[in-house]
Amino acid sequence: MRIAAALLSLLIFATGILLAGEKVPEAGAEELAKLQAMDLFPDLEDEGSDLHCAVEAEIEQMEGEQSGVLKRPGWPVIVVRRVAARLGLKPRTVAEIRTSLAESFGVEPDEMQRVHGIRIVEAKFKVGTTSFDVLPQIAARVSAHGLVVDSDRSFISMIGDESKFERRVGEKAAEYWKRQRDMLEATAAPVAGDMRLRVVFELHSERKSTVVREGERLRISEEGQVTVSKVPPVAGAARPANLQTTPGNGSGTKARPALPADATGRVTTKESGRRQLSR
Repeated sequence: MRIAAALLSLLIFATGILLAGEKVPEAGAEELAKLQAMDLFPDLEDEGSDLHCAVEAEIEQMEGEQSGVLKRPGWPVIVVRRVAARLGLKPRTVAEIRTSLAESFGVEPDEMQRVHGIRIVEAKFKVGTTSFDVLPQIAARVSAHGLVVDSDRSFISMIGDESKFERRVGEKAAEYWKRQRDMLEATAAPVAGDMRLRVVFELHSERKSTVVREGERLRISEEGQVTVSKVPPVAGAARPANLQTTPGNGSGTKARPALPADATGRVTTKESGRRQLSR
């Protein structure tokens, strides 16, 4: 039985805060992992399947051994992946899951984004010696197809513009103005080659991190695959007069790259519940 009112209400509570990058309560994260596991391996819903029986046996054994894995919020996905690998079973792709849910239950692909989309856990943008927390801005750029962002002058300028009128919850006035001054200084007098963007994300209870430097484009696919490449040059782009160069590197000013055309905003969702894995 796929629809379960109690599980649905819990899922809505858990996933309602994912996009903001906040920590999910362990109970909600566990239920979310169960839904993900059953979508990745639909045979789990068949009590007579080899996978279902093997998973039940694995959980029973782990409970007897008091395995610490079962204390982790994402244990359902971890355990099911482990058992499926032994049986030689491959999980469905995110695209296949979305198509299946749309065809079987009338669920639009983007409505499952918060269940099967990448979740940004941490995002730091460093300019020189100053580090900025850009978690909300990066999380807002995640789409159903993943994330694309450039680590360059256009990014720091854009973040500066977005944060001008942004007062964080619990942030004191002095902290707010200091953050604004730091942002303005970094934007006005950056040092070429001294920018770094670090992103930590999670997909299906698996966490990954990556770092990109100035002039590099970060692309995270909907399947969680990370690709780093050079930002393509923009023909006829103006050279910013205030861009400094690192002493002794022999380089001149750099062309200002454009923002990625496929950067998008936030998504909304309507989740549906499913029968839970038994423990």
